[in-house]
Amino acid sequence: MPSELKSRLLAFFSREPAKRVMNHTARWPGNFGYVMNEVRTIVAHVTMGWPRRERVEEFVTQFIGPPDNPNVRPKRGIGTQYFISGDGTVFQTIDTPNVTWHGDHTNNWAIGVETGNLTHAEPPRPPGQVSLWRAMGPDSRLEANDIPGAKLWYSTFNHGETLVSWWATSTYNGPAAQPVGNTPRMLFTEWQYRSWALLARYLCEQFDLPRNFPLLPYTLRKDVINDPSAFRRIALADERFPVLVRALSEHDIVEAHFMELNQGHLLDHYREAIQPQNLALDPALAQRNDIWTALFGTYRGIHGHGFSGSNTMSWSTERQRWENNDHDCPGSLFDWHRFAREVWDWWWYPFDLSDNLSTVVWTRRPYQRANRNTPLLEYYFEGANFEAKNQAYVTRSQSQDGLTPQGIFDDVSSPSVFWLDSETPIYAPANGELVAARFPLPDPQHPVSLAFVLVRHEIFHRPNTLTIEIEGQGSVPAYPGRIDYNLRPGYIYSLVMHLGRPEGMSFDEVTGTNPDWLNRVLIRKKECDLGIALYNTPNHGGIPQSSWDSRPPGGSSAPLSRPTVLEGWRADQQELQMFLNDLRAGNVALASWSGRNMWASPINVILGDFLGESGVTRSERGNIQHGIALEVFSTGLVPPTFQMHTGSSGWVVPSGAVEPVALSYQSEWAKTPTAEERQRLKGIGVNPDLVPWWPRVAHAVSLDTRLRIEADLSPRGWAWHLRPLDFMRWINGVTWASEWPKYQVTDANGAEVPRPPRPRSRRV
Repeated sequence: MPSELKSRLLAFFSREPAKRVMNHTARWPGNFGYVMNEVRTIVAHVTMGWPRRERVEEFVTQFIGPPDNPNVRPKRGIGTQYFISGDGTVFQTIDTPNVTWHGDHTNNWAIGVETGNLTHAEPPRPPGQVSLWRAMGPDSRLEANDIPGAKLWYSTFNHGETLVSWWATSTYNGPAAQPVGNTPRMLFTEWQYRSWALLARYLCEQFDLPRNFPLLPYTLRKDVINDPSAFRRIALADERFPVLVRALSEHDIVEAHFMELNQGHLLDHYREAIQPQNLALDPALAQRNDIWTALFGTYRGIHGHGFSGSNTMSWSTERQRWENNDHDCPGSLFDWHRFAREVWDWWWYPFDLSDNLSTVVWTRRPYQRANRNTPLLEYYFEGANFEAKNQAYVTRSQSQDGLTPQGIFDDVSSPSVFWLDSETPIYAPANGELVAARFPLPDPQHPVSLAFVLVRHEIFHRPNTLTIEIEGQGSVPAYPGRIDYNLRPGYIYSLVMHLGRPEGMSFDEVTGTNPDWLNRVLIRKKECDLGIALYNTPNHGGIPQSSWDSRPPGGSSAPLSRPTVLEGWRADQQELQMFLNDLRAGNVALASWSGRNMWASPINVILGDFLGESGVTRSERGNIQHGIALEVFSTGLVPPTFQMHTGSSGWVVPSGAVEPVALSYQSEWAKTPTAEERQRLKGIGVNPDLVPWWPRVAHAVSLDTRLRIEADLSPRGWAWHLRPLDFMRWINGVTWASEWPKYQVTDANGAEVPRPPRPRSRRV
């Protein structure tokens, strides 16, 4: 049981529905409730229904009756093992791994998760028409935007809770499998994505599943059964490709057919495997492709219901005909790319190099505007090109004579300073929680940018030490190379310094040039402002006070219980207002506020978030250098393979030290420059007044009551400093060693295949 992952999930979790279902096993239909032999996949669904918490009662009723209710009988047993409501509450509906009916041909090995969302059903309607939704702001036109491409609405239908949702408008330009069009579509909430990530991470460790996603996650069965090119790419990018190829031998397919030159042969076999619908033989069987279906006999990981689809038809009493059960699930606006990045534990390079590794890439990564054809890529491992690419990134932190580029503190500056072109997009290297940020106002007298983003990361890395006795070998590790998620993680901080302010960056409005995390802050702030204004109207928007007071389950006793919608708005409005005021003024903005407000939401930074652009790192005698400084440091966690050294005055590797190293010294950002140092800093374009920000941030972190003491930052700035690329190589290696066994890749004789040096390339 991955107890550390479960403890994070419990804050948003309720098992109460599952208790009722398990107490009425006598009412279970058919093979519903059977315990699975193994779990292979987690399948994401969308309810096409109201995202309220009460929605879970429909699943309970469908699971346990009453069986004589004619409105329930056709849906008996239909539902998933989990349901995530719009406020992020995760409801468990039955013990796992018990079978429920949710995924057609994947039911016997798939755990399903419903995500509460109306998609395009029951949307807001134009003024003058009957609608269950009202606009939160004064403008009730469907095409009006509260943020670019979306408008906030609240439900007038009393569900016993305050129901608020963002709906995409025709100008929506975010991730989507297809354009929104003129019909409003409900967006998934920030809380659903956060809870989904917590649940997926927990389930993957509980059932030994890799955190694996299809290369083309928006792909639908009904489309791909006739598209061998998409199938080829999906298959080639998956770790279990060798196992799949063996399973396809009955279709006379071999590995060579997947080579680019042999795509014609694959096309022929793929077409031959199509089984058209035969009403005379079996009207309940849909058109299918046996090769596509075979993929799900080998796939392990996470995918959508629309991806696996349905091989069966159902009889429509309303239309008096057989109809295909395929549907776009979990919905065209579910952000698969954000979801995957939030589930993964990889660390990525903070900027991209071109294929020839000589130049940086100026265009933004495609997942920010992902569509049906956007591949879900990985931005660290690069297959056979990995070593060359890694060296190219190292070279970017070296001058032509092989010396480390000097930061503003010359040869004792912390690593690593990367020399880049101006306006190079910079991305978050890992998932974490924002601690502090600053974007100073432009200063012609001091052109060096001291804008920064400081993020705290939880690092799961401690090995599973469980042993077993084997005759002739004695005590051996039961799970060699595996991470033990029952053990507490360590903490690492990443600092990206010298960020440039993109043109058009705003601390008031959501813009395409803003950092991703900042846009999520502004969206939440807008929701808080509109929501509190609604509550302050004479009749609270027509919503009963009992709905405003409805507290979601999860958490523990007060004051650690979850806030109501109104309590959450008030807490976040207060903290985000101060945070944004500081950012707007160019000051250090602190995001560690739980010490004074336990209900305020943390600001999550997601792996691959756009952070800004490369800024000016040095300006001397008319010579302007652009780039960023990237630091990785901790007050406690040091990788066991790193040689530790103390007593340094900065990043000065002792003579004879064996790389990689961890050096303990006082951060340059904790020191107040002397008069002489101030003059030198001004001479290279630095405002020395902006240098010593560390003490204030460290004090704020120390007040964060959620954190263990090893997460505290030393008030005087002492920390263990690591080369970022060395740390990435170590943590990605540890993570890969733990993930590989979960793929269960075997050879033709059933023997486990040794772990390859790195994951398969997803660039196919």
